[in-house]
Amino acid sequence: MIGLREVVLIQELKRQGLSISAIARQTGLDRKTVKKYLANGLETPAYAPRKPVASAAEPYRTYLLERMASYPGLPHLHPLPALRYDAVLSVERRISREGMVAVAGNYYSVPDTARRRVVEIQHHTHEVLIFEEGKLIARHPVLEGKNRKRIEPGHRKAPPVQHAEMLPTTPAVPILQRPLAFYGAVGERLANINAKGTA
Repeated sequence: MIGLREVVLIQELKRQGLSISAIARQTGLDRKTVKKYLANGLETPAYAPRKPVASAAEPYRTYLLERMASYPGLPHLHPLPALRYDAVLSVERRISREGMVAVAGNYYSVPDTARRRVVEIQHHTHEVLIFEEGKLIARHPVLEGKNRKRIEPGHRKAPPVQHAEMLPTTPAVPILQRPLAFYGAVGERLANINAKGTA
């Protein structure tokens, strides 16, 4: 199915002088599709509703209903719970040196106490669960976008506090204060020495 955005792109590429084959390669569409939309112009594609298709079980519907009515209390058939279905994708991932696992282009932290290098990931619609040997070790909300990182504060051990070595204190020595005339005399003397040395 192609939208108005693709139709405008096809028209623009043709205006730039590209051939139908080049447009097809660049857009990933078939040449016949490109040709069709070039002929139609900027007309928005309109799709007719699909015809309803009969179910494969429709010819057996009355028979199945009769069979179900004749055995009303089947012990092995239970109604499904009226809860939403939460889809889950379970995969195994390797923990990186930084203590992160990659899931769907983003990175999630695992505790520093994780012993194994490979963990099981359950990627739900709203959260990512990380298991080690069947035990839940981390839970993160799903990050939007790509190449984002989420580090749970409790997953990282604080580095040991290094105490600065105390330097021995020196006894207080009185600082001599000289008058400005002293520094003026030193400057003049240095100037005289330099003048004699260059002459």
